[in-house]
Amino acid sequence: MVCTRDIRIKVTELQYKIIKGKAELGGYKTISAFIRDCVLNVDYSMEKLIKQIHEMVVEKKNLK
Repeated sequence: MVCTRDIRIKVTELQYKIIKGKAELGGYKTISAFIRDCVLNVDYSMEKLIKQIHEMVVEKKNLK
């Protein structure tokens, strides 16, 4: 994959150390690869399930 765009973010020194450490533990060659993987490969199934449960609770509450 050829990367052609640049995205910059600011983090604290502690945040940088945490991100770098997680990238190293995950076997990533670069922090950029780690961040891309985290952001682009997020599993949203849990968020979807939480939203569905919330809607069911609200609907049940409105039926009372």
